Amino acid sequence: MIAHLKGVVEEKFGTNGVILDVNGVGYEMMVPAIDFENCVLGEERKFYTYHQVRENAEELYGFSSLAAKKIFELLISVQGVGPKAGIAIMSLTEAEEVRNAIANGDAEFVAKAAGVGKKSAERVIVDLKDK
Repeated sequence: MIAHLKGVVEEKFGTNGVILDVNGVGYEMMVPAIDFENCVLGEERKFYTYHQVRENAEELYGFSSLAAKKIFELLISVQGVGPKAGIAIMSLTEAEEVRNAIANGDAEFVAKAAGVGKKSAERVIVDLKDK
């Protein structure tokens, strides 16, 4: 398991893709929009990572704080919410505000994320409100 990576932001692509150079090895990861916007090419950054291994792919998801990573892990524990939807929810705003929206039962806020429908948003609220 890759817990975190510290290196230089080498490339940014798409709406949330980053390549982090760690001692000559480039790690491609998807990050929330806020982290993507804060990445400056050539700048050293540390990301807490979630490493997803599937039958046909391995993907890294990076977060600037451990709290954001933990919220992401809770989100993807909800049935029907995968890593891409989790990143979309985390991209809505700061991690603490996402946590507050879930704790306050704001399904409309969660449903604003790309690829997250009303039913999935309600399931996130029901499953995570007390966590």
